Amino acid sequence: MAAKEILGLRDWRLSDRHRLYGPCYMSDIDFLVAEYTNCQPKALVEYKHCNFSAVNTLLDNPGVRVVQSLADRASLPAWTAIYDPDSWVFKVFAVNAAARAIIGSQVYFTEVEYVCLLHQIRGATPGPEILAALNSTTNPIEPDGTD
Repeated sequence: MAAKEILGLRDWRLSDRHRLYGPCYMSDIDFLVAEYTNCQPKALVEYKHCNFSAVNTLLDNPGVRVVQSLADRASLPAWTAIYDPDSWVFKVFAVNAAARAIIGSQVYFTEVEYVCLLHQIRGATPGPEILAALNSTTNPIEPDGTD
């Protein structure tokens, strides 16, 4: 059944009602985007703010596992990117093999590196005018205080 509404930001009546439906599981996916070019999907990315506290169990999260399943069925890379809007550093967790093949073992990305990744999945490279506008700080984010 659906878990209890955590933040109360959505319509709690739907969440409460859904619990009456029995074992009809659902998961709220925070900020899921499809990266695409020419209406062709290139990756599924779920973004989470750096105040996200469940980093240690992220890959076990039902929502992340659903995204993994969808991406695998579509032969797309999928990852979760925890971002810090003050430094624009990204902590990236590959959630399927296709993403691991692209990202490798790198976890922290500067904004420049992350934008290069987004262009790479499109078979392109960002122009110097784009790169010049981006942050290249390497200060890691610490969303859960354990890094």
